[in-house]
Amino acid sequence: MGNIISTELLKIKRYSVVKAGLVMMSLSVLMSCFYSTASTNKVWDFQYFIQQVIISNCTLFFPIIITLVAVYIISRETTDDTLKSILTVPISYKKLLIAKFWLLLFLTIVFSIFNALLSICFNAFLGFSGMNIHMMLMSAAQIIVSDILVYISVLPIIIVCAFAEGKSLLGVAVAFIYGYFATMDNPCINI
Repeated sequence: MGNIISTELLKIKRYSVVKAGLVMMSLSVLMSCFYSTASTNKVWDFQYFIQQVIISNCTLFFPIIITLVAVYIISRETTDDTLKSILTVPISYKKLLIAKFWLLLFLTIVFSIFNALLSICFNAFLGFSGMNIHMMLMSAAQIIVSDILVYISVLPIIIVCAFAEGKSLLGVAVAFIYGYFATMDNPCINI
């Protein structure tokens, strides 16, 4: 299994969707930055800014991003016509998918670290109070854990898309709706 995962890691270097995922992860920070500069009567500090980034990640951006990246990475074997060559090696499609799911977990962590670093940089630029080393580490951990939980929650959508050929955009739309409905039940969201 380790060889399959390392091969998948080597293959993602040529995928532009990973770079696009990093760019899309910055959108939740930019959206929270936009909210913070809008005229509100809420006093913003580092903790509140990170809370808004996490809410944006969990409800609007990360379900779509990870589903889009997953569908792209999984469907590349079919669209590049490499699946038939891979299956001649004694690797089952199930093992290949499991390796891709581990790769997606790794990408979730990479995207989350990027998002946390960008959030810290934007907070430093905006000058919100309450930022110290302990808060930065706690906030980074919160972002990583929340994004991993979002990945786990959209994993059934990704699995269905993996076996439903040609339905990848439908899966991304379902992930968007899933994230959007999460905003309706959360009283903490100020969107």
